[in-house]
Amino acid sequence: LLVVAAKAYSAVISPTIRLVSTGAEPFLELPERCLFHCFLSHTWRTGQDQTHTVARQLQLLLPSLRIWLDVDNLDDVGKLEQAVDEAAVFVVFLSASYFRSKNCRR
Repeated sequence: LLVVAAKAYSAVISPTIRLVSTGAEPFLELPERCLFHCFLSHTWRTGQDQTHTVARQLQLLLPSLRIWLDVDNLDDVGKLEQAVDEAAVFVVFLSASYFRSKNCRR
């Protein structure tokens, strides 16, 4: 009974995404060439806050998820292409100014 109560309490305190079929957290395997599960692309002017909120929520639900996000990982804008290559998935947060951004069009 104590174990069940501890698991229930843990699920409330730290929610996670679980597979319906097994109840387990998904196993997030990375291809050999990848350092990140996903690269989140957005414009700073119109998508930065929303993108960061989505990233933080995903990391809360899937703690082992490796997300490339500019504020966390960008140290040289010249390495954007390399960062995209090192991600398994490229996610675009499309906004009105996305295609006007020089960096987003690279």
